[in-house]
Amino acid sequence: MIFVINLLQITGALALFIFGMKVMSDGIQKAAGGQLRRTLRSVTKKPLNGLLVGLGITGLVQSSSATTVMTISLVNAGLITIMQSVGLIMGANIGTTVTAWIVSLGGFLFKLSSVTIPALTLAVPLYLRGGKRNKYWAEFLIGFCLLFIGLDFLKSSLPVLENEEVFNAIKNYTALGFGSRILFVLVGLVLTVIVQSSSAAITLTLALVFNGLIPIDLGCAMIIGENIGTTITAEIAALVGNVFARRSATVHTLFNLIGAMWMIFLLGPMLNLLEGIFTLFSPQPEPFNNAQLATLGLAAFHSTFNVLNAAILLPLIPYLVKAASFLRKPRSKKDARTRLKYLDSTIGTPELFGAEIQSRILEEGMNIEEMTRDTHDLINAIESEEQYNIHKKLKKSDKRIRDFQYRINQFIIQIAREELTETTSDSLQRYISIVNDMTRMSNIMVSVSFEIREKNKDKIWFTPIQRSNLNQVFDKLFEALAIMNSSLSKKDYRGLDISEARKLEDSINKLRSKFRSSIKSESDKFDFSIEGVLIYFRVLILLEKLGDKIFEVSAVMADN
Repeated sequence: MIFVINLLQITGALALFIFGMKVMSDGIQKAAGGQLRRTLRSVTKKPLNGLLVGLGITGLVQSSSATTVMTISLVNAGLITIMQSVGLIMGANIGTTVTAWIVSLGGFLFKLSSVTIPALTLAVPLYLRGGKRNKYWAEFLIGFCLLFIGLDFLKSSLPVLENEEVFNAIKNYTALGFGSRILFVLVGLVLTVIVQSSSAAITLTLALVFNGLIPIDLGCAMIIGENIGTTITAEIAALVGNVFARRSATVHTLFNLIGAMWMIFLLGPMLNLLEGIFTLFSPQPEPFNNAQLATLGLAAFHSTFNVLNAAILLPLIPYLVKAASFLRKPRSKKDARTRLKYLDSTIGTPELFGAEIQSRILEEGMNIEEMTRDTHDLINAIESEEQYNIHKKLKKSDKRIRDFQYRINQFIIQIAREELTETTSDSLQRYISIVNDMTRMSNIMVSVSFEIREKNKDKIWFTPIQRSNLNQVFDKLFEALAIMNSSLSKKDYRGLDISEARKLEDSINKLRSKFRSSIKSESDKFDFSIEGVLIYFRVLILLEKLGDKIFEVSAVMADN
């Protein structure tokens, strides 16, 4: 019973650490989420630049999982290539080593836990009474405090179990030489998969070494395993993505597996090298026999390992991508297209999903343009078979866009369950409004298709002037759609100039008024039925409404 209570204390301390890490990460992402997203999207084709970006962002948000899943989301959306994603993932691997340094320095060497309670006296009032921006920084500080409180509990709880049978059994497996290293690599892997946080697993490893429950070489072996285990998050996220997302996750896994294979054989020489360096700055002949220095040695090993692995594999990125492409084949033709999928919104914050949403909205904007061209072709089609094929294509396109509206709304609802910044809340409302306008555009073109079908069924034909008038309206619509999609392609909607879009909407309205008023003079030249005139008027009004909706999208984007 006492063992169970003590074990619950350890798991509770670890849970508090993980929760603190998440609160801290969420706080910084909310405070700087938009900038982080823009930084990720602007990564160049040079892998080294991507590595530096991935390192910086992971070091800031303290979550390699968040950076990796964001990266895979961008690959899935087609915003970056697999080649670009590899540099970011390598950087995330190095960036996550910052956690080990923070924990070893602040938790074991300087014991920052003693100042966490005083720090909370500043953070909590700031969280409760401060403005939104200050609230996010307060959230970051609260998470930081909870992290070290959890670490303090973890350090004090582990020694209680030192004489328990479970820990005695562990000690029996620490003297098997190379076999022990392999075993503890597996322990680190499984531990990371279970807790779903390499930072938490590494912290537990640091605590085990600090309390003397395992030697430093096996702590390093656990870190190697934890490096492999952290890839599971990316693999899970990629399961619901397309083939490019899965290949990106596979490159991450291959990168960490290759690193683990060569480092497990060079672990002894690497530790000897690090110990020699530590000896230069420590009065102790064997610095890693000191508990505090041993934790610093683990942090140094973690950083050195990941930096060396990146340096070795950076030139081999094209071959890693080829290997991933060979291992991950498309499930279907559709699988090879970029598309919106429901990535796990618990990893990262809503501020970091805008890039994928914008990409999918642009894709649907291009689909709307294609539907408009199909509608234009339908009005000018003569052969009944051609008309039938266009009708069928328009119905299929309309269903796709309505499905997209449902999916994007569900996706936004999912990520909006978390607390949102004012900027993110405004952006999500803007996305919903744009998608709803696009769905209405699609409905309008289906209505035009219905009018044309009824016209043809009743053997009613447009006059040459009516057809010419409608084509003039379509020319303006194509110009307006080009402006709309050009605006949608921008990474940032702020500061958009919609003066040209407004002029085009006005010109479409004027054309409608002009063509409606000219119908009387046309009656002297052509003999046509009143039913034909009514259909012509209805189509003209529908096209004018289509122009209104196109302008509304531009207006919504510019409404900052």
